[in-house]
Amino acid sequence: MMFKLIRHLVFIFNLLVLLALMLSYISSEVNPMVFPYLHFFGLGYLFWLIGTIIFCIFWMFSKFKYLIVNVFVLFIGWNTHQKTFGFNTENSNKNGLQIASFNSMGLGQEVQGNYEDIIAYVEKEKIDILAILEYKSKNDRTPPSWYSQFIPTKKDGVLRPGIQLLSKYPIEKASKIHFDKTIGNMAVRFDVNVQGKTIAIFALHLETNQINHKDYQKIKSPSLHSSYLSSTKKILQKLSRQVKTRSEQSKAVIEEIKKVEGPFLVLGDFNDVPTSFVYQQFTPYTSDAFLKRGTGFGPTYLKPFPTFRIDYILYSKEFECNRYFSTKEIYSDHKLVGANLQLHGLH
Repeated sequence: MMFKLIRHLVFIFNLLVLLALMLSYISSEVNPMVFPYLHFFGLGYLFWLIGTIIFCIFWMFSKFKYLIVNVFVLFIGWNTHQKTFGFNTENSNKNGLQIASFNSMGLGQEVQGNYEDIIAYVEKEKIDILAILEYKSKNDRTPPSWYSQFIPTKKDGVLRPGIQLLSKYPIEKASKIHFDKTIGNMAVRFDVNVQGKTIAIFALHLETNQINHKDYQKIKSPSLHSSYLSSTKKILQKLSRQVKTRSEQSKAVIEEIKKVEGPFLVLGDFNDVPTSFVYQQFTPYTSDAFLKRGTGFGPTYLKPFPTFRIDYILYSKEFECNRYFSTKEIYSDHKLVGANLQLHGLH
């Protein structure tokens, strides 16, 4: 009798996890401007998925019909699983362009990070084009024979952080994409001339969640205390505001992408996961280098929960992806991400 009651309670908890997983499936289709809180289920997708798999194992030895329910929910989310996990191998062709993006965690703004480490990695991996986010420096510090363009968040006579593009190929022009309702986040279009072909490179750093260390500590120590519940409510409100802002920013970038007639790349820190509405806006126009050549779920944000893939290398139909790579050997709270991309007709 007691075992039967426990099994029913476990199944009720199982149903709650399945509901959360199904909500994560649809979170990418619902505009946060309409219902921002659905976004939180998308953020927790990996946890709901792992929980469901654990329940599958449990019911396999206990109640087969409950196993079928879990397997069915896993099956209907196949498209979500496909845009989250990679099970691929590299192409033997390595003659494409080596493209990379790196959120440098405020390089040049604080006593942290090392520009020379970035350059050493660029030379070792033979990177052709690198976007450095959260960069701030009085010095150009461009490697010999390279081209460099730095666009700050604001031009007001004060030294501001921004996005720097390093390229082995000439940078024809750079133009900032206007964002409303942002303090320090930005997007820039760089036009790079690669052997006579112009490639539009959109380097993005979309709105941060503005969750600080103290917020994370509160999340990691849950309780029913009134102060904890109040703090949690404030964090959720903050997250809901920022996801709305990112959805508008992504739309602004998409409008610029629609104007491009030739090949283009989208790279940078989206501050959002593949199950998000923000990421979904780019899928009709681009392919994801990680999904093409990566393996696993590829987390790129390292603190405090290293489970989120929020840094991307996306490319237009004119490219073919040969390789995806990432590294955390350069100091930051993000991995450097990159890809080898072959541009059709370019030798």
